[in-house]
Amino acid sequence: MDHIDTIDFLLFGYFGITSEANDEIILDSVIRRAYRDAASHVLSLKDDKQKKALKQQATQKIKEVIYQALECTTQEDFDKWHQSLCEELCNIYSLACYKNDTRLFSYGIAQKWVNMTIKYLFLTHLLFVDIFNDSREIKHNFAVCRSTQFYHVPLDSIVLDDLKEEFEISSQTFDIAKWSQIDNYDQYLMLQKEIRKQEVFQERKWDVGAEVPITWECKNWLAKVSQH
Repeated sequence: MDHIDTIDFLLFGYFGITSEANDEIILDSVIRRAYRDAASHVLSLKDDKQKKALKQQATQKIKEVIYQALECTTQEDFDKWHQSLCEELCNIYSLACYKNDTRLFSYGIAQKWVNMTIKYLFLTHLLFVDIFNDSREIKHNFAVCRSTQFYHVPLDSIVLDDLKEEFEISSQTFDIAKWSQIDNYDQYLMLQKEIRKQEVFQERKWDVGAEVPITWECKNWLAKVSQH
């Protein structure tokens, strides 16, 4: 069993794919996994049929626009694209009219679904390029592109705690108590902008070794959860 077999086993266990997966299969798998991270424990919908239909509709919307993220040439462009997609997802769920449920689809859930999808695309593409030395052309590469510096940090309880410990950024300052209950995109974006101001991200030149918010989050999230 060589190292590719080993990594394929781990990829399949987490995403349901192997290193032979094409762009479309990778995208489907990471959207599915990102949904589990974002909504499986915080989104309450009693009607399973309705929940499945809404998930399919929202998934299709993500697939339609996700590659537009790679076309963004400025942080402002990326932020506008990101807000538009989050609003689209919230609209899909709000039209379902289940407001009597105790847990609704919020901007907090939307941001995590979108951000984790991008994070997983970034990591899988990085794996294919760096470890497998993949000779196949990855048409939409989220790891080797200029947009990497614009990616948002996926907000969850672990990241919010880490922001407070490392940067003294308190989510309470932005009226954010729980990530899953963020209901105002402006509050969310203000927090993202505060993260970008940190000294570690000031040298934001296009350089493979430069620290950007998404790489900081990947390393710090892992360090945090591995302590438990």
